[in-house]
Amino acid sequence: MIRQWTIVAALGVVLALLSGNFIREVVLYDPMDGISRGELAKEQEAAAEDSHGKAWGPDIKNRNLFSQYRKTSPPRQEPNQPEQVARTVDNKPVPMPPLILNGIIINPDGSFTAYIKVGDNPVVGTRIGDKMYGVSVRSIQERQVELDWQGNLVTLRMKSSPLIKKR
Repeated sequence: MIRQWTIVAALGVVLALLSGNFIREVVLYDPMDGISRGELAKEQEAAAEDSHGKAWGPDIKNRNLFSQYRKTSPPRQEPNQPEQVARTVDNKPVPMPPLILNGIIINPDGSFTAYIKVGDNPVVGTRIGDKMYGVSVRSIQERQVELDWQGNLVTLRMKSSPLIKKR
C-alpha cells in the first residue's frame, strides 16, 4: 500500500512540474518580447523586397492592384478617325448536310421520336420542335419525318425492309 501511495505522489510531483513548465512556456509566452513594432515593420518590408525585388520591375510595383500607393496612368486618347479595314465577304450558300433517318419509335405517351444522323455527327433522338445542327424537326409520323433546313422543307422516309412482309 505504501508503494502505491509513493508512486501516486511521485506522479503528482512530475505532473505539477510539467504543468508549471507548460504554463511558463506556452501560456505566458510573448512572441513580441524584445522586438519593437518599428523593427518588425522594417524586417517585413526587407523580406518582401528580397523575395520580389528581382522579379518585380517598377512597372509592376507602381501598378500593384492592392497597394494603397497605386499610381494610375492617364487614359489613352483614341484617334479621331477609325481605321478602314477592307474585307472580302464570301456569300456562298452552305450545302445541305447529308441526312439519314435511322428509325422512328412510338413513346408510351403516343408521341414519336425520330433518330436522325446529320452529316458526320452522331445519331440524335429528336422530337417535334427540336433543332440539331441547324436542322429543325417540323413533324414526325409513323414512316416519315419532315425537317426544316434554312427555310427548305426536307422529308425523310423510312425504307421498307425486304425481310418484312407487307400487309
